[in-house]
Amino acid sequence: MSANRGILTAGRWPAHRMRTLAVQTTFGSGRRAISLKSLFTPSPPSDMVHGSSGKKQRILVQPHDLFHPLSKSPVKEMREKGALIQQHGCCTTCVTETTAMGKPATREPTFECPDCGYPTHCSPTHWKQDTTHHDELCGHLREANEDEHDLRSGRTLREFEFPSAQLPEIVVNLSSWDSFLYTRSFTNINSNRAMRHVSKVLTYPVTIGSVLHQFSPFVLSSGLTPE
Repeated sequence: MSANRGILTAGRWPAHRMRTLAVQTTFGSGRRAISLKSLFTPSPPSDMVHGSSGKKQRILVQPHDLFHPLSKSPVKEMREKGALIQQHGCCTTCVTETTAMGKPATREPTFECPDCGYPTHCSPTHWKQDTTHHDELCGHLREANEDEHDLRSGRTLREFEFPSAQLPEIVVNLSSWDSFLYTRSFTNINSNRAMRHVSKVLTYPVTIGSVLHQFSPFVLSSGLTPE
């Protein structure tokens, strides 16, 4: 910095001047202006990230806090989903009971399971009675709850950064998801949740592609019918 520029002393420059000030630096025979605006610009909030398009996105759900009851979800679509289930669903315990007219009871599932966050029963009593829900369904619903919140969290989904065109000399292994994703050069598939996200989207097109592929493991004599 040239000596005749002086020293910037705190309190001697108004804030609006400091934000627009440019310091002249000399490199050899040329000069380049360095803006000080970035030094006085506040950092973005911790819940804001830059998306793939360059625009800032607000993080609605943090990765370590994905589980939320649907009615209290920070994601609008999940709250609407819970309301839709309560409006059109029915208590699974009530279905096994019958009314005085001999018809299945159909009370709305207004009670949310505290373990999976979905509205599943009409009351805590019926929820406790439903052993099938606790033993077989609740874990899957909990997993779906967290996956749906993760997909709508606002974070950049690296799982969906798919690879570009494949080189003709590369052979793809279609025997399993792990083999396919590895030999097809997918990246960032490093967790079960990421695998569920990707396989949910790719199951149909990859199934069709695996049947049509020249090295397909599916042939008429092994697991494939003319239909």
